Amino acid sequence: MQMHSPSEAQLTERAESFCRALEGRWALGDCGNSVIVFVWEHYKKMIIWPARLAEKYVTIEERKNILHKVNELAQTDQWYTALSQVIGT
Repeated sequence: MQMHSPSEAQLTERAESFCRALEGRWALGDCGNSVIVFVWEHYKKMIIWPARLAEKYVTIEERKNILHKVNELAQTDQWYTALSQVIGT
């Protein structure tokens, strides 16, 4: 049996789907202002998922820039430092 790794797009889709479900089930934040920082350690992947209202303040471009800055840390398993930089941004 041959195993294959999911593509980057598949990983992103799965992570975003999980964040969407988590946001809905846990009723995070007040009135859609929460932000989830999802870490998928096995695949060395991080997602920043802002709720509806938070998207006004944490734009797609800003999320890309933040994740680009911490990508090297994530790839070398320096999760504490990566998360500290994401939260401090």
